[in-house]
Amino acid sequence: MGRSLLKILLLAAVVVLPVEAVSGVAVLMLQRAGLIWTPPDLEGYDRFLASRDPLLGWPDPAASSEGEFASDGTRRDPSFPEPEEAPACVAVFGDSFTWGDEVGAGESYPAALGRSLGCRVANFGVPGYGTDQALLRYRDRVPSDAPVVVLGHYSGDIIRNVNRYRGFLTNTGFGMKPRFRIGSQGELELIPPADLSARQMRELGEHPEWLPHEFFFPGGEAGIVRRKLPFTTTAISVLGHYRLQARLNGVPSYQAFYAPDHPSRALEVTAGIARAFAQTARARGQHPILVLVPDEKDLIQAQSGLPLPYEPLIERAEAAGIEVVDGARAALAALDGRAPCALYTRCGGAHFNPEGYAVLAQGLRSPIEGVLPIDAPDRRDATL
Repeated sequence: MGRSLLKILLLAAVVVLPVEAVSGVAVLMLQRAGLIWTPPDLEGYDRFLASRDPLLGWPDPAASSEGEFASDGTRRDPSFPEPEEAPACVAVFGDSFTWGDEVGAGESYPAALGRSLGCRVANFGVPGYGTDQALLRYRDRVPSDAPVVVLGHYSGDIIRNVNRYRGFLTNTGFGMKPRFRIGSQGELELIPPADLSARQMRELGEHPEWLPHEFFFPGGEAGIVRRKLPFTTTAISVLGHYRLQARLNGVPSYQAFYAPDHPSRALEVTAGIARAFAQTARARGQHPILVLVPDEKDLIQAQSGLPLPYEPLIERAEAAGIEVVDGARAALAALDGRAPCALYTRCGGAHFNPEGYAVLAQGLRSPIEGVLPIDAPDRRDATL
């Protein structure tokens, strides 16, 4: 009996250990690909807590008027280098596509739009923002009195709108952010950034109660996985990751989040953010516009005759009486049959190049000119 058991154990070891070793290598590769969550390196975490914006998460309030930031917190615009001397006719809020990542300050779409309109377009975009943070920056941080305000929503922002810890999405940095949830009466309820100790950050993956209302918590419905033994189980669990599932289905990773029945309720939250933006603007006597910024994958789908992933958001925004500018329309017209990556800095997951940002600015020009007051501040000869 003893020898039989020993043989079984030896046989199991011969089979299991090589499989576990191979799985360990696979887990490392999946981790590098961002499909397995890794607890963050906590060096500098205390400094982050001391300097972060308690409402928005980032940027550091003390640094938001340095470097490429102008004195009013906007990105510096070479055409209007002194914000105090050029009141804004339009103020734009959003993420890195609004800020103008991967191009110079004068090539962002707010800067191109300002040259086209002949007046300063204040660029309040911040890289990494969700639409929720863009709303909060407008509503609670920036005293802009521009006649027209624009909320920029990039396709992938819908994922950020149901996320509280950016590290679950990117595996980099600390990035604690606020988010909204839908209350019992359908209203938006703000959940501020979490205030976690270094010990809690170190053990975060094991304590979902420390970060309630985080859709991307490891082990949850998003399929986020953290590395643990046995590695074979970890590797198999990655098959449920929302990004891998999207790739297997041949759709963008964010597309499922626009479905009305998605468990994250991301569409409902994002539509609520758009409504709150419009309501705030109207209460301030400003004209609100929601601009939808397409990813390269959106344009590929559209050229194939498939609907844009964010069409459900367009429907809800327009039903609420919000003026919507769909950047995909301008982009597709400008492409005229060319491959979509012609408008991006590189093919496969990048920001617009100067042409792409200029195309988006051109798509916004006509709707804004139609509502911009004749006496809007500092109108000059318009040149794009």
